[in-house]
Amino acid sequence: MPPSPVPSPAPDLIARFGPAWNKTVADETLAAYLPVHRRLSGESTEGVRVTRDLPYGPHERHRLDVYRPAAPGPHGVVLFFHGGGLWTGDKTLPESGGLVYANLGGFLARHGVVAVVANYRLVPHVRFPGGGEDVARVVAWAREHIAGYGGDAHDLTLFGNSAGAIHAATYLFRQELQEGGTPGVARAVLLSTPCTLPHGGPREEVTKAYFGADGAQIDANAPLGLLRAYRGDTVPLLFMTAEFDPEEIERPSLRFLSAYGEKYGALPHFSQVPGHNHLSTVLSLGTEDMALARPLLGFLGRAGPEEHPHAAAPAPHTADLAGKRR
Repeated sequence: MPPSPVPSPAPDLIARFGPAWNKTVADETLAAYLPVHRRLSGESTEGVRVTRDLPYGPHERHRLDVYRPAAPGPHGVVLFFHGGGLWTGDKTLPESGGLVYANLGGFLARHGVVAVVANYRLVPHVRFPGGGEDVARVVAWAREHIAGYGGDAHDLTLFGNSAGAIHAATYLFRQELQEGGTPGVARAVLLSTPCTLPHGGPREEVTKAYFGADGAQIDANAPLGLLRAYRGDTVPLLFMTAEFDPEEIERPSLRFLSAYGEKYGALPHFSQVPGHNHLSTVLSLGTEDMALARPLLGFLGRAGPEEHPHAAAPAPHTADLAGKRR
């Protein structure tokens, strides 16, 4: 008999914090989801094979985990890069007891997708474009090795969240990082991407440590600047924000969408995840909350059986491109 549904923590988090974002909100968001994932941990690993800490490069952070379906492949592949503000984060957050981002890996594997969850180098041990170089290394690793884990090397999806999305965008829109001058992936997902970086403020030290001290250089090497300068091939893109992402994510995202439309004559696929903040989106994967899962699976062509026996449809929601929440 399936367990009774576990209420999503997202509504309480949004009621308390709204679009505010800082370490306290991040810590409390994670803490709110951990009891849910502990309760689901048994069923979340059923039918999933996990291989951990495979090296993809020379640095100690060049390690990745592979989550794969028990059924034989070949399966589509998602290459996931976590957030953490450029200076922190991990493919398995120590403070989560191994549950995050195993929730994402297990969720995708149960939907017939091989998930590669990768670490990358962090500030102060890396400078731009080092994060994009690490993404390139993971793409190259997948092309060479993923068939041995049941994956299809011709069906790679790049998925970056927050700082991980900065690095994914760096790879997508900086042609010299791409083998043969083409992205080499079938599609890409960018979630809650810092499309521009403020030159000052509380994260100034980290931003300048990674991008350099010059403001024009920061602007040119942020995802929006790279998109505008890019002259290479593009791939289908799902660009997502959370309804309660902070303003520093939301407003530059509108500029990115506008620049993308001007450059390519059409907008990317776009979804604003209702009722979630900057971190709760990814933490919701594997739970009954399908607000992120539905558009993600749809984009991957995997909109099959529900993820959870009590999966709930997202609440009605609309958002216009001016960023007004209704």
